[in-house]
Amino acid sequence: MLSEKHDYSDKTIFSENSHCNVDILCGRLAEMNTFRAKIKKYSREGIYYESEEYVEKGTMIFYKIQNLIKWMADPQAGKDMRTAALAEVENCREIEKEGFYRYGTNVRYYKKNIPLQ
Repeated sequence: MLSEKHDYSDKTIFSENSHCNVDILCGRLAEMNTFRAKIKKYSREGIYYESEEYVEKGTMIFYKIQNLIKWMADPQAGKDMRTAALAEVENCREIEKEGFYRYGTNVRYYKKNIPLQ
């Protein structure tokens, strides 16, 4: 357990105006189950989300925004946030703060070309 409250989002990839509170549905590519999460920060490089799921570094995940119509109607919706994406987990740490979610996770969008079949 952490001794003090921290924001574990990777500050090197997020700008000051990248804060949000967007519900997403995530899933590990190697598994069939999904979990709910909330994007807290975003950039062109990736997202920081909070969830109840611990996800190991290097794990590939897929996420999509839960309520796309609600998100698109939000005047603060960012142009750099992807509505759905394949991403690689950079780190996942337990967070100690009030609220529902237990883990803070940074992911970078997957940039390699994926062959279509």
